[in-house]
Amino acid sequence: MKIGIVTGAASGMGREFACQVVNAYPMDEIWLIDREENGLEETAKLIGNIKAVTIALDLSREDDLKRLRDKIVNAAPEITVLNNNAGFSYICPFMEASLPRTMNMIDVNVKAVVAIAHMCVPFMKKGSVIFQVASLNAFLPAPNGAAYSGTKAFVLAFSQALYQELKSKGIHVMSISPGPVRTNFMKTASDGNLPDLKNALEAKDVVRAAINDAKAGKLNSTFGFVNRLNIFLTRILSRKTLLGMS
Repeated sequence: MKIGIVTGAASGMGREFACQVVNAYPMDEIWLIDREENGLEETAKLIGNIKAVTIALDLSREDDLKRLRDKIVNAAPEITVLNNNAGFSYICPFMEASLPRTMNMIDVNVKAVVAIAHMCVPFMKKGSVIFQVASLNAFLPAPNGAAYSGTKAFVLAFSQALYQELKSKGIHVMSISPGPVRTNFMKTASDGNLPDLKNALEAKDVVRAAINDAKAGKLNSTFGFVNRLNIFLTRILSRKTLLGMS
């Protein structure tokens, strides 16, 4: 049995990814993972042509990660697509965020990404793909998002190193580093205090570009001229200069 796995699938980028990868890669089932069970059910309704399996898990919890590992081992599927999409942020000065809340973010954005990749790779074959969602902040850290920027810099570096390790097996690993996307991300990150940015991208466009970039063998996918320009600037301007502009 061939399956795809998408984390953070209850809404936003994860939901859009789930809807698009079922048509882009061979799979008999898609496993949708999130802690928001109602959102998972809504996503499952949008998957029309294959079976959608909803798995309600809190990826910050070790026992929930173990449940996922056991489910994969027992099913022994061929995993054709893994989308490590689950993640979140808090927008506030580092010392104003509670430490437990920050550590919970690190558990989801870093530890779960590593754990899920580790449990899935043994069940992947030539032609399989791992998508890992980083951020523009992986290239340029954001004030009031220090820990979040650090987590996404980790995802970027982890993805690039894993790409090189798995290349000989025919398993492609690609990071996705979008700028602002029109989802509930900003509202959640700011506890509802910030509206969506006016220049936010549509999730469907970011995901479509990511799938096309993966098929082209790219190492990172960033949609939109301005976002790609921002990454280019990090290569030619000093970090102090760029931080002063943020």
